[in-house]
Amino acid sequence: MPDRPQSIPIDLSRPFEATRRQIYDAVVAIHFTPEPGEILAAKRAGEWYPKHSADDCGVAVVYALGRWFVVWRIWDAGDDAPESQQWSVLTVNARPSARYGIEFQEV
Repeated sequence: MPDRPQSIPIDLSRPFEATRRQIYDAVVAIHFTPEPGEILAAKRAGEWYPKHSADDCGVAVVYALGRWFVVWRIWDAGDDAPESQQWSVLTVNARPSARYGIEFQEV
């Protein structure tokens, strides 16, 4: 999905399938598709980088209670981690100046 123009944010006010798909595509691009150089730099520095795809993590985009949520499993957390650390739960907010016209906030 190409970057959205800053003047046309995603309309988050209604639960349309097209909106859900736009959010999903943005999540994949932002959270699951690092630049090739970013992975190499993270490996060299011994830092974390995404090792699982959006499909592996079961990314779900849901409209509930008047807002959009994005949820996925964090496989790197480990089986013994508390359940709250095994899942990423984010809300989606409009931000026209941001990449794809949205920003995410952890719940």
